[in-house]
Amino acid sequence: MISKETQIQLAKFIMTIATKERAIEDARQRLSKIDLFSPYSAFLRIDRKRKHGINKTDLKNFLL
Repeated sequence: MISKETQIQLAKFIMTIATKERAIEDARQRLSKIDLFSPYSAFLRIDRKRKHGINKTDLKNFLL
C-alpha cells in the first residue's frame, strides 16, 4: 500500500497530465479551423533532413 502523501502526489501528477492534454487538444482544434494550416507541411519544416521522423534535435533547431 502506498502512503497518503504518495497518493496525493500521484493524484496531482495525473491532474497535471489531464490539464496539459486538454490544452493540447484545444490547440489541435484551433489549428484544424485554420484553412491554410497543413500538418504535413509543418512536419516537413521540422524534418529538414527528410528522415521521415522528428527528434528533440530537430525540434530544437526548428525553434532556434
